[in-house]
Amino acid sequence: TALMRKLPGLSEVGEPGESELIADLEKLFEAAKNDRMQYEAQWVVNLAFFLGQQWVIFDSVTRRLRTVRSADRKQVRMVVNHVRQQVLTKYAKLSQTIPESRAQPASDDLDDRRQAEVCDAVLDYLRSVDGSEGAEVRALLWAIITGTGIFQVDWNKSASTPLLYPATMLDTTVDPATGQEVRTEVPHPKAGQSVLDKNGDPVHLGEVEVTEVSPFEFYPDPFGLTMDKKSWVFTQSLRSSEYVMERYGIEVEAREVGGETFVDGQLMSVSGSGAVQ
Repeated sequence: TALMRKLPGLSEVGEPGESELIADLEKLFEAAKNDRMQYEAQWVVNLAFFLGQQWVIFDSVTRRLRTVRSADRKQVRMVVNHVRQQVLTKYAKLSQTIPESRAQPASDDLDDRRQAEVCDAVLDYLRSVDGSEGAEVRALLWAIITGTGIFQVDWNKSASTPLLYPATMLDTTVDPATGQEVRTEVPHPKAGQSVLDKNGDPVHLGEVEVTEVSPFEFYPDPFGLTMDKKSWVFTQSLRSSEYVMERYGIEVEAREVGGETFVDGQLMSVSGSGAVQ
């Protein structure tokens, strides 16, 4: 896979090979990961308290949650989760008034008003198919718990309807009398059949897709103070090899990942459920 755009911090080489590219990207990822550490402790503790795991602290050495030790092992550690109730109450109030985007006519002219109505219809359509309404609501819950809510706009090439071959096609022939090329409309041999990619899978029209991103999966450029100043971001999430093949058309080898690499694995380990593999 060729990197089409130079990223700040990457080695200045003409055509980097796969190993050099991976090494450079790992350097950027580590820089973003180290910069994000200053927020992770509070995020993890907030999430643990929200989920009812309130006898835990964040160990700054191991950078993991650990259970608070008790002098009396027989002591019953009771939890009355007031945090969750407060979060859900605030979430319910804020989610009732999700901001909407509306087009504003440039003037009171009839054509401008009609153009604004068309733009509103396009925006309503996009919000109905791209998942932005659900993504914004889920990102709002992350914002209340951790103080950071993120959603990203992506292109899902597997969405929408599949492409079909048209009923007719243009065929170019040479007129024997004039010697000139003549284009005529003829029936397409694959009319109505799905267009297939190199793997034999149907090609879809694709659609804009908006998804929420967990703060624990988001690693932005540490040198940009605001999102528009950041040159790159990484997202890291746990996915199966089948998902990667279906979504991106890339075959990858599955590998085992320790449960405590991800925050949900940490929460399961302190609750006694064990690590997720």
